[in-house]
Amino acid sequence: MQVNPPGSPKSCAEDAHCSYSLSVEEGLQLVLEFTGDFDVEAKPNVECADAVRIVTRSNTHEPFCGTVAPGLIDTGSSKVQIQFDSESAGTNKGFTIVYKTKRMTCPIDVTPHSTVQPLHQQYVTGATLTVTCDKGSAMELVRSY
Repeated sequence: MQVNPPGSPKSCAEDAHCSYSLSVEEGLQLVLEFTGDFDVEAKPNVECADAVRIVTRSNTHEPFCGTVAPGLIDTGSSKVQIQFDSESAGTNKGFTIVYKTKRMTCPIDVTPHSTVQPLHQQYVTGATLTVTCDKGSAMELVRSY
């Protein structure tokens, strides 16, 4: 599966404001990769004239532009919005994003002063684990997965 802005790969549409929504089942996360030519207009002062943004529920990946494609983007989310905005001038070719899924994972750092059993490098959605506070410590819920 892939996403391209209007007019790509010849020349992006001028004054475009596009939004592409990707959604997969809960328990999976989207992984995005820019492939082929990446040619999104940048201004001489390093700001973006045209811009690609990746937006999830908890994060907005900074605007991408220029001729060097960003690396692999592991979104950590099952829902992603790809936004593309272009100005009214330019002849840039645009971009291609291909996407795939992988199982959602959770980090092992649950809370300080505790131990986790069973201990693994990462946990997939739905995994069961036991968190035991060290003696004299209290557990605070710092995040929810």
